[in-house]
Amino acid sequence: MAKERLAEVRKPAHQKFFWFDGMASRLCLRAQTFFLAFVCWRKGNSELAQQLFDEAARMGPLRLDSDTDLTNPPPMQRELEIEFGIFATGIATFKMGSEFSSFGMAGISQKQVPRAELLRIFRKIVRLYPANPYRKYAQETASVLEKMVAEDKQHKLLTSKEIAKLPLDRRIDELIFQLRDQLGIEPPYSYISNEYTDGTTPAHQLVRIGYPAVPHLIIALGDKRFSRSTGDRGNYVHVCTVGDCATSILQRITGLKSYELAPVTVSDDDAAKSFRRSMEEWWAAFQAKGENEIVDWITSGRVDPVPLVPKLARMPPDLVKHAILIGALKAKGDIAAHGFLEELDKFKTDPVASLIRERLSWWPRLPDLNFDGAFDDLMREAKLETPP
Repeated sequence: MAKERLAEVRKPAHQKFFWFDGMASRLCLRAQTFFLAFVCWRKGNSELAQQLFDEAARMGPLRLDSDTDLTNPPPMQRELEIEFGIFATGIATFKMGSEFSSFGMAGISQKQVPRAELLRIFRKIVRLYPANPYRKYAQETASVLEKMVAEDKQHKLLTSKEIAKLPLDRRIDELIFQLRDQLGIEPPYSYISNEYTDGTTPAHQLVRIGYPAVPHLIIALGDKRFSRSTGDRGNYVHVCTVGDCATSILQRITGLKSYELAPVTVSDDDAAKSFRRSMEEWWAAFQAKGENEIVDWITSGRVDPVPLVPKLARMPPDLVKHAILIGALKAKGDIAAHGFLEELDKFKTDPVASLIRERLSWWPRLPDLNFDGAFDDLMREAKLETPP
């Protein structure tokens, strides 16, 4: 096989394809050729190793940037250090999650690389590849893993039966600690506690506890410790932090999404602070107003009402219906609009609900129109007023 590859790269216009499958296919052709040379050398075939090495050395730079000086290219050793450093960092990051967790099968296999082993791998990456553009990320990851390994040694991991016997506050804190082993995948908006898991994870248990867990989860929003939940974000694998898990759980408990409470994504430090501040304000308002706060969110038209309506089971049905109709009239954005359409389907026999549903079904598809006038007309036509 190595001889066949050598013959291919010696062709004047050899094909620029990758030889290896899986993760190794992400290495460029020059790095793959060098790797084959290394393997041949380790196997004792020095002559073939030298020939492959010479072909790798004759290839152009790995990356042609706008400022690349082709008359004075960087040394191949430095370029390979960058290439293999990036590759090693990607593999190590992938290993931080549970097996299959990036493929929508979390909970089926719970094989995990021990954190002590992950720490050793990231320390090795920092040591071997100083030119790696992700070296700082590897250093920061190693620093977090070092703290987590020390905590694992000091903290006795409780069983489900032991957790169930704890007072509520201590039970919540223990479950938040165990989010470091949370299985799951990371679809949009970090729904960690999703249908791909078996329903017994720490995240699921916290969701079932509900509102009493909210203040504890708000404190955990900035926690940088890693979970075992990963997600594919285009060109790299993202490992969810405990703070990301807390965000997802809060979204499930409250029915409010991070993008509804803050205008930025939660992966950024400023966004996380903004989301935490918004959650603190929401929790204070909820404690003061209770279920009326949920009614206010529904009538605002800003949120998806589907996860919120079940939380109003103790309120008069007519009030809940009225809130849905008012919110549907103000629905902003496709997510909210589709949620209100789903809720309006429950009132098919109501002429007012049917009228609003008919209008709402085409409003989201016409984002460039100004509906201020249409909103006022429909309010009058439906004879609806915002409840005091």
